[in-house]
Amino acid sequence: SDHPTKSDAKKLHDKGLNDAAVTQMKTKVNFMFNKAKGAIAKDASKRSDILRVLDNDINEKRSVYVEILPYYDDYVDYLMKNF
Repeated sequence: SDHPTKSDAKKLHDKGLNDAAVTQMKTKVNFMFNKAKGAIAKDASKRSDILRVLDNDINEKRSVYVEILPYYDDYVDYLMKNF
């Protein structure tokens, strides 16, 4: 356990966090993005409205994930770049 490299799970555990919290967050964020993608696919003319709602949802969820905020922000940034 003195090995210089630590897995992500070990890093999270050291901070009092766990993989389950990050996994749950990713599942919920994926759901928000997939819902927005589906809505845009149904009616592309509403893209800007849908993206505005998605942005609001993302910002509201930040307070829920304050304990893992860096992971949340990184994951949201990743998904936004690939949207």
